Amino acid sequence: MPEKNAGRGVLLLHGFSASPDEFRGLKARLKESGIPYISKRLSGFGLSTPVSLKEVSYTDWLNDAEESFKKL
Repeated sequence: MPEKNAGRGVLLLHGFSASPDEFRGLKARLKESGIPYISKRLSGFGLSTPVSLKEVSYTDWLNDAEESFKKL
């Protein structure tokens, strides 16, 4: 999450079968550079079983992205 309103930032969204951990190196560089970012784990990911993804649709992911963009 951004610590202050910088007027700009980076929204990091992982792909299918990935997670925000994919951005570990990039997040470190952004933080080092003072660039605000949000790295959101999309709905249905990071759960104990991938079967849960059957109950999530692309609209849930779109809502996750829009919500994170507004926070950023």
